[in-house]
Amino acid sequence: MTAHPIEVGPKDARYDALRRGFNQRWIADPAYVVVATSADDVVKAVGKFVADPANSQRRITVRSGGHCYENFVSSANVGVIIDVSQMNRVYYDPEMSAYCIEAGATNWHSTTQLYRSTGLALPGGSCYSVGLGGHVSGGGYGLLSRYFGLTVDYLHAVEVVTVADSRTPKKTVARKDSADEALRTSRRT
Repeated sequence: MTAHPIEVGPKDARYDALRRGFNQRWIADPAYVVVATSADDVVKAVGKFVADPANSQRRITVRSGGHCYENFVSSANVGVIIDVSQMNRVYYDPEMSAYCIEAGATNWHSTTQLYRSTGLALPGGSCYSVGLGGHVSGGGYGLLSRYFGLTVDYLHAVEVVTVADSRTPKKTVARKDSADEALRTSRRT
């Protein structure tokens, strides 16, 4: 059994492939790449990174499918890439009364799994291999958007890892219907 999260450094044969995304124009040079399989893996990876003072000038980036054309993931100041492509489950969560799709699921995987289990689908993009973590955070425009809206219009909640002044990462579920305004609106401070 592999320990989680999986850390892949420069001496590992997988490193070169994992530091690259779909767009070969930008190739990151992180200290390591974390392959996360759960939100707890992400918490551990973020905790390790922020605990090291040497990382104060470098940043964490997250990759779900690797299709970022804007160089958000592979820029020169990246200290670690957290690859969530293995977090790709599609399931019903009775506690949330909602279907959950993890950030690493691709358009194709989420569409086929959601349809097979429910008969439903999301109006996603036309590129089958784009990860939903990036696709939804960019709005989720696709061929059916004029008729059904954007993928993000169907978003009820997200589970994110945040770090406050204590430098301790924590999981937070931000819901569209949360009583806490900070968890249902986006504000820049």
